[in-house]
Amino acid sequence: MDAQGRIGGLRFSKKAAIQGIMTFGVPFLLFLIPTNETFTPVIQRYFVITSMAVMTFCFGNVPQTAVAILLPVSYVIFGVAQPSDIYSVWAGDTIWMILGGIILAAILQKSGLLKRIAYKCIILTGASYRGIIVGLGLASIVLTIIMPGQGFMAVAPLSYGICKALHLGKGKDAAGIMLSGAVLSLSTHFFLYNPHTLVVFGVGEQVTGPLNVTWGSYFMNNCISIVFFLLLMGVCLLMFKPSKPLSGKEYFVGALADMGKMQLQEKKCIAVSVLLVALLVTQPLHGVSAGWIFTAVPMLLFLPGIAVGDSEDLKKIDYGFIFFIGACMAIGSSTSSLGIGDIIADIAIPALQDCSATLVLFVVYVLCFLLNFIMTPLAIWSAFAVPFVSITNAVGIDPQALFFLMYHATDQVIMPYEYAYYLLFFSFGLIPLKEFVKIMGVKTILNAVFVFAILIPFWNLIGFLMA
Repeated sequence: MDAQGRIGGLRFSKKAAIQGIMTFGVPFLLFLIPTNETFTPVIQRYFVITSMAVMTFCFGNVPQTAVAILLPVSYVIFGVAQPSDIYSVWAGDTIWMILGGIILAAILQKSGLLKRIAYKCIILTGASYRGIIVGLGLASIVLTIIMPGQGFMAVAPLSYGICKALHLGKGKDAAGIMLSGAVLSLSTHFFLYNPHTLVVFGVGEQVTGPLNVTWGSYFMNNCISIVFFLLLMGVCLLMFKPSKPLSGKEYFVGALADMGKMQLQEKKCIAVSVLLVALLVTQPLHGVSAGWIFTAVPMLLFLPGIAVGDSEDLKKIDYGFIFFIGACMAIGSSTSSLGIGDIIADIAIPALQDCSATLVLFVVYVLCFLLNFIMTPLAIWSAFAVPFVSITNAVGIDPQALFFLMYHATDQVIMPYEYAYYLLFFSFGLIPLKEFVKIMGVKTILNAVFVFAILIPFWNLIGFLMA
């Protein structure tokens, strides 16, 4: 082998070689562990298959969709669990809810409505550099309300467009706008209904049974997180200051004028979005699951007489992501069917049973944060929701409080690769890595302080913390 990474006439990447060794090496080491009454051959096969899949998800050395399809099939082939258990996640509403949200976001984006709303928010806040940051925060809230869980998808290209309009290249000025858009749009998920958060609920319900999270209960139990959102906006305003005075008001006023009057398609999108929010808010009255509402309402945009969406919109949807979510949830359903959560709980409970609820949740928070370096948030939720809820149930913690805390913890990243949503903003090429690490480090510390000094005491005050 020479210094260029060659063996004979074959070229190879040392990085790819290391990833390949880890992808197959870790499962092989698990296969060598002797089995016993607790670590049974079936559980061993589960860990071998799951660890290999998680490694490929982390490294991306195998197409994600291919692994997502193969993972649950492998559970069936190797007798880890029954197909009725593994594929039961597809009979629930979580996967379909996310698919409906993605389709809605794509059509609203095409209509121009999201851009119009964002422009108006930024003009309203003055369109100076600081005004743009505040405007992005305001737009994030509005967009997340009308497009639950998908608002950040509109904020990302909007932030990039602002930087280009102001002729900002890669550097601190552009990073301030891009990173403010990222952290503010994604932090709305802490208090506004977000289907992606409910993935961890869907996994945990294998143990807890239906939790019935409504739009209203989501907000009421987490409304205090608005404080974190405002603190984060303040951090962005303090950390990001332009190197020279900047104003984009002329650009935004002109861009909004170029869009002309609101088109009929945009009005139809508003009507459907209002219907969606109304049905979510009134869910306790009509009793229809929010997941099925999310799935059905966006399809109205394809009906004759409305016809905002068409077959081309459906072709552009990333269905591979839906299979990925299904695979991750299959990890959780298999964990539950094998009783792995109970095994881990039996080991952990003696050490934690005399600890306070706050200390138990602190341990969970730290573990989720550390796991984020080597696993995606979806993988963490899928693999650990069941074991964690088995532990917290034993000490009397409400499972919903646990799942919301897991979402907070896995949203805290230091490097872009840890979470695809933050990577989306980073991938536009305007954010220096040191600026990303700096703001995310501050955000992580701020979130940890907020969760344990404000959020958990608030949950305890309203009777949400303990079951």
